[in-house]
Amino acid sequence: MSLVMTINQAQSAIAQCIRAKLVPLIAGSPAVGKSSIVHQIAKDYGLKVIDVRLAQCDPTDLNA
Repeated sequence: MSLVMTINQAQSAIAQCIRAKLVPLIAGSPAVGKSSIVHQIAKDYGLKVIDVRLAQCDPTDLNA
């Protein structure tokens, strides 16, 4: 399923996922503020961000 959201809508949806103990998958064009939103929400909730860029991973790193 694919959704198109504004930055504010995305921020709200991500916060809802966190409250529901779900992990959101965020995708979009470069430089639209995805990382900034995540870091701000993590700060608000006192959470640590683990930033995994799949484009920089070798497929063997992802298969245990």
